[in-house]
Amino acid sequence: MTVESPIDIETLVFATENLQFDSNSVLKGFIAYNQPHEHYRVTRSVDLSAFMPSMPPFPSNPPVDGPFTEHNVPLMGYLCVPADSCFANVGPFPLVLFQHGNNGTPVDVAPGYKYLCELLASQGIIAASIAVCPLMAECEMPQWPKGAPRMAKRAIYTLECLKQFRLWNSDVSHSLGGKIDLTRVMLVGHSTSGRDIGLASYINTLDSVQGLPPEQGADYPWVELNNGEHNVGPYHFGIKAILSIEPSSPSTYLHELPYGYHFSTDTVFRTRWQHDTANRVDPHKPYE
Repeated sequence: MTVESPIDIETLVFATENLQFDSNSVLKGFIAYNQPHEHYRVTRSVDLSAFMPSMPPFPSNPPVDGPFTEHNVPLMGYLCVPADSCFANVGPFPLVLFQHGNNGTPVDVAPGYKYLCELLASQGIIAASIAVCPLMAECEMPQWPKGAPRMAKRAIYTLECLKQFRLWNSDVSHSLGGKIDLTRVMLVGHSTSGRDIGLASYINTLDSVQGLPPEQGADYPWVELNNGEHNVGPYHFGIKAILSIEPSSPSTYLHELPYGYHFSTDTVFRTRWQHDTANRVDPHKPYE
């Protein structure tokens, strides 16, 4: 990739098509996703039913349901790319994905990272801030330790967003066709998402992962990451770095979790998460 920086950029909205956020409700801050850019209307959603029993309402008083369920969670966010005039004869470009933390309100905080996405795009890096507000609320079940469902579902959602970029990259007719270097990906997460991206970087290496037990005391079922029954996966992206910004500590007992130490965010592991993943610690022996 050879570019002269800073370069002209475009800031766009991408979203699963046909969303209907109500402009007269507390979710009016999400109406931008009702009309994504014409080239970034996504024809797919994410089935997270293997990782959550139901879609919790948006956090508000009173709580408000979104226009989707756990079976069709929309992909949506803000995307900053080098302008078309800068795309010719250059690329592919690295990709950075930002994921915000919890804020306890029905407010879309994904735009808060646009300024960083714009800065990166001006330097020849494709950058996006994804909206995970619908997945912030807890959906506790007695068969899962506290916190586990939220982290698993958001990690899968992050990887499904990366999969959408892979689909655009493989479409020669799309403006991003052949322009994304999926061997050079960085994930950035704040607060609870600081944990989620660490887990996402681990699940990225797997071909199957354990999901939500159907009842208390039951085994954790295996979910194939092969675009099968739940249409999740496959992944194996070239995630070269992850950056956790003030990752929150897990309210869990690690030995009870199906993913073990991958939820750990103590001081030692936080530092290691910020290293190039080519040199990451053995996830089964994180303290050796």
